[in-house]
Amino acid sequence: TTDWTALRIQHSIPKTGAELIPNESYPLELGLDALHGIDFKKGCYVGQEVTARMKHKTDLRKGLARVQISTPTPAGSEITTEDGKAAGTLHSSSGNEALAYLRFDRADKPLRAGNATVTPL
Repeated sequence: TTDWTALRIQHSIPKTGAELIPNESYPLELGLDALHGIDFKKGCYVGQEVTARMKHKTDLRKGLARVQISTPTPAGSEITTEDGKAAGTLHSSSGNEALAYLRFDRADKPLRAGNATVTPL
């Protein structure tokens, strides 16, 4: 049988209700542009102005990332740096890989979620 969660994590595909939260998530932060889920040539869609501004005028500070976890950790666990600063949230996992919503400026430091070591892939 196919492990659809593992396949989804391998390709960084967010799941509605898990990583993709309606009315809260920004498409670019979830990597939907890399999945060809955003058309920058088409105009007039809900959120088009915000999405275009984010794409062309800013650097993303946070977003969805594939991570390796040293031990199984529940979805929703807070990810922190060694000194306790918030760095993100762990979401869907399969085996030792997971999707996490991370602050990129803190992702280059050692990270933890509960008892697990978290390493961006």
